[in-house]
Amino acid sequence: MSNGETQTLDKFRDIAGWGVLREAGNMAKDRTRWSEVSARGDGSLMFAWRGGSAFVARGVFAGEKAEPVPVVASESFAREFGYSRGDEFWVSVNGRRLNAVMADTVDFFPTLDSYNDKFLIADLESVITYLNLGLARSEITANELWLRTDSTGEERADLVEYFESDRPFPVSGVIDTETNLREAQLDPLVLAGWRALLLIAFGSILILSGLGFLVHAYISFRNRELQFALMRTMGLSTRQLVSLMWVEQALVIVVGIALGTWMGGRLGASVMPFLGYDDRGAQVLPPFVIEVGWQNLLLTYLAMAAIFIAIILGVIWFIRHMSLSRVLRIGDG
Repeated sequence: MSNGETQTLDKFRDIAGWGVLREAGNMAKDRTRWSEVSARGDGSLMFAWRGGSAFVARGVFAGEKAEPVPVVASESFAREFGYSRGDEFWVSVNGRRLNAVMADTVDFFPTLDSYNDKFLIADLESVITYLNLGLARSEITANELWLRTDSTGEERADLVEYFESDRPFPVSGVIDTETNLREAQLDPLVLAGWRALLLIAFGSILILSGLGFLVHAYISFRNRELQFALMRTMGLSTRQLVSLMWVEQALVIVVGIALGTWMGGRLGASVMPFLGYDDRGAQVLPPFVIEVGWQNLLLTYLAMAAIFIAIILGVIWFIRHMSLSRVLRIGDG
């Protein structure tokens, strides 16, 4: 120590808690063992290594044997190299070897090109601790930092300016999502209120669909007055006629909604992939993904159910107001 005293860090009565660096492939046979040779008679750790490059650190470190670092791999990485969950492999991170084990796979990750790049996701602290074991200088650190703040306006602008002035550390660039989103709002479609336009479009389609059902029901009833009259003269009650019309319209509406939903899904699956490319033919990120809004779809189905109930009420009114004398005139004619 600075005062001349000697402090023993480890008496090496055993070698538990010490590991061997594995920086290169030719270090696989480097090993340690306990030895009785000691200046104080406690024991010592003997480290043996084989020949190799002089530019690779060889030695031991304080700590247990380094376990493989769990990583989440992209699907493209797993497909190309043929790895599956639980497989161990070596990867290079900034020129340093890292023993990894695949914990799972993922399709997409923010800021990464999932189509053209292959990537691994791991815990930053574990990776840095493992990689810097044998480094004497040029420590490997993170090169990107994500921050979330509730500040807005001038306060947010001052924070961005603070980072751009290379404080508290030099930076190559600062990306402010709020500024990017504000610039994206300059799109004419966005300024026109695309949500309102979509609401008007879908509302118009819903109204036209409802009118189509109503017109179909009205024309069907008017053209089948003779059929209704004959059924009444044969003894069918109003409730039986209403049940008959209810079953008929239910089949038309249910089958129509089912076919429309299926055809809409198939049409979206066929058209959307062609919209997922930019002007140069490259796939855009994030990709176009068809997502079913079940809440909105349920509201549409409820609206169609309301139209169906309105049709049934119209049928009841029509049948109840159909007089017996009109039924006889139609039959005589």
